[in-house]
Amino acid sequence: MAIVFLGPLSLAAYLYYETDNWRPAAKSHHGDLIDPARKLPPLHSANSDLFDGKWTLLYIGHGDCSGRCEQALHDMRQIRLALGKDRDRMQRVLLYLAPAPGMDVAKTKHPALIVAEVDAARDAQFLKTFPMLREQDLFTAGRIYIVDPLGNLVLSYAQDTNRSGLLEDVKRLLKLSRIG
Repeated sequence: MAIVFLGPLSLAAYLYYETDNWRPAAKSHHGDLIDPARKLPPLHSANSDLFDGKWTLLYIGHGDCSGRCEQALHDMRQIRLALGKDRDRMQRVLLYLAPAPGMDVAKTKHPALIVAEVDAARDAQFLKTFPMLREQDLFTAGRIYIVDPLGNLVLSYAQDTNRSGLLEDVKRLLKLSRIG
């Protein structure tokens, strides 16, 4: 009788503590988790509630939006569209370093995109919030960031990250989130 009750418990304990292949994967996200999440300070040159209320796909770049920037904006648009009924919970934001002669093209190609200028001197505190992961310059890194509806920086994706993984992460966040 003891084997019937204690056998499964002993087997479960053995599999959990003694073998590695029965444990769940340690990482279930595709980007770089920012742990702990970092609260973004207000951006001086943009609307103060820019990141409040909606999940945000954020790209930070130089003034000319070509090549890597254009590809990131296209990917962000496609990810938002792939969300279906949840796409209204997500916004896309492009922050650029002034001067920006190429921003008119980005605004024309992406009409729902929120575009705001970053002043390196006035917004230094805001820019320090972003971690330097593998790249040196925030404006040329080509990373896409996810910001939660409370204004916290949550995840970061390198330019070579598979965009289907980013979409998977966004869907998971929206499914599990009760905010935004």
